[in-house]
Amino acid sequence: MADDKRKVIQELLVSLRDDKTEHVVDLSHGQVTDEDIVRMAVFIPRNISMERLLCGHCALTSKAGQALASALATRHSHLLELDISNNTIRAEGLLAISEAFEWNTSVEILNLKRNELTNDGDTVEAIVALGRALEKNDGLTYLDISDNNLTDFLGKMEGIAALSAALPRNQCLQTLNMASNVIGPAGAQIMSDCIISNNTLTSLDLSDNHFGTEGAKSIASLLARGSLNAIQSVNLAHNDLCGKYGQVDETAVIALAGALRGHTTLTELNLIDNQVNRAVGLAFVEALRFNTSLTSLGLGGGDPILGDDGIMDSIRQCTASNLCIKNITDGNTDVDATDNKRRTALHHAVLAHSVAGVEKLIDDLEADINVVDAKRYTPLRQAVELRYAPCIGALLSREANIDIADRF
Repeated sequence: MADDKRKVIQELLVSLRDDKTEHVVDLSHGQVTDEDIVRMAVFIPRNISMERLLCGHCALTSKAGQALASALATRHSHLLELDISNNTIRAEGLLAISEAFEWNTSVEILNLKRNELTNDGDTVEAIVALGRALEKNDGLTYLDISDNNLTDFLGKMEGIAALSAALPRNQCLQTLNMASNVIGPAGAQIMSDCIISNNTLTSLDLSDNHFGTEGAKSIASLLARGSLNAIQSVNLAHNDLCGKYGQVDETAVIALAGALRGHTTLTELNLIDNQVNRAVGLAFVEALRFNTSLTSLGLGGGDPILGDDGIMDSIRQCTASNLCIKNITDGNTDVDATDNKRRTALHHAVLAHSVAGVEKLIDDLEADINVVDAKRYTPLRQAVELRYAPCIGALLSREANIDIADRF
């Protein structure tokens, strides 16, 4: 087996030298060593055929990280993706890689998950260096630094501050995974303070970071003031946002729900395993009536709200209505297309009690305000049936016909 592995590496080295590699080179799960990476690094800068190098789960150390850094520091590098997740490059390796990424413009995807980047919390120097690199880098669109103990329980926040301060200056990063890093409420507050405005980030994973209720308030503030101008997905699962050890405090997550009112970009919010209760559920229902972007709200993991069918049905109706609106906005569905009950998106917005949905469909997407379903219900007739005054008012103010009869 060892001889076969050596043969594979030798053939790869030759193909790298002769620029005849496959586009994707997968050496994960123990197929490559530090010494192999050192030898490969000599040929990587001059190779233009290899686009993706995958070396996860290989017990690589800082020696490999430093060798890869030397290969990537040149502007002649053509590598698009580097996956060295689940290794031990540690702070020494990340310092070298961070310096390289101040200059590298080719790599778009970098996976550093579970690499002991702070030497188990002893130092955050390399995280600070990574933050500096992100301020200058104009190539990375995807960065995974999850499960790296970025602060440890000792509260070293300089790394989080550097990463957060880099985001307003970075103009290319779209996906950032910082899950399982013990960021805590202090780190969440720093993120809220430092991220003034970012125009590119679309996906942010902050799950399992011990935020608690105080951290939830900081993230709510970040979303409410629109600092993440392009954000579409936020993962806050497993963060004790409603408290822990039986001490329930829903006020912070209610503030988070309020941040969704009028939000125009967020489509996915994951709140699984945060002990969300009925009061929070009702707050999200109310917020969603004034939101047309959120299409997925993740709840579960023991959240008590899951036992309340009324609240869950209302949330599902709101997110389904928003999905209809998204499909219309994206050009995938006609605004007046009907389902098997001849209901249009406008009917569904009324059924969801979505005032913002009604307004957007009529004002922006030019939906037929007087369309009738299989019962010959207009959206106004439907709103009257539901006795929901805000939707009735929105339709009447847009001159819905009040004289159209239903089938009776």
